[in-house]
Amino acid sequence: MSALGNIKVRTLRDVAYESIKESILRHELMPGESLTITKLSEKLGISPTPIREAVVRLSNEGILDYEANKRIRVSQINRNDVAEIYEARRVLEIYISRKIVQRLQLNQPLSKKLETLKKETGELLDTQKDPEHYASIDLKLHELFLDMMDNEILKELFYILGNKSLRIRTFVEALNQDISESGTAMQNSAREHLAIIEALLGGNEDRVVAAVETHLLNSERRTLEYLEDYFKTL
Repeated sequence: MSALGNIKVRTLRDVAYESIKESILRHELMPGESLTITKLSEKLGISPTPIREAVVRLSNEGILDYEANKRIRVSQINRNDVAEIYEARRVLEIYISRKIVQRLQLNQPLSKKLETLKKETGELLDTQKDPEHYASIDLKLHELFLDMMDNEILKELFYILGNKSLRIRTFVEALNQDISESGTAMQNSAREHLAIIEALLGGNEDRVVAAVETHLLNSERRTLEYLEDYFKTL
């Protein structure tokens, strides 16, 4: 196959991956819903081979349940999934946060980005804008963590965990519209993000670790509370 052919296949696979993942995060495809390569191919207008490759990748990330030549399902979200994801996040993010404190002292551009994000977060809490702005702070902090990591394996693990966490967060929001309407949970989360940012800028490892751990424990508790009724239906 020509180099151009390889680029085309790789691009279609990535398009299929992003499209299917987006449909799951938007909850157009719900947990437990069955899919087929043929139907996905028809819906996206992409040939089966890149679709299958995308499905395998999403299966490896735990977003789809798939075995070769068997039906594909959107992975369920249960209490154990939430507990495992947050346990993994505590292990990974606390370790990474310690490394980041050390790197920030020598990286002025990243420190400036954090200062900008601190200002944005503070303004957001003052003005109490719509829920999308709260989500953007979360994503920007996540991206900054990725930017500050120099270990590619840790980056990959952080990215996969981020996708799993994002799926759970958007599912919680879809099931509990009052979260978006009241904004209380999002404001609490934003305050916790602000504490992490301030601790990072202060350069105190212990304070950073405490802020990250507090945020993850509170986030897990909020998530379990909001999904309690859903878990009873499984």
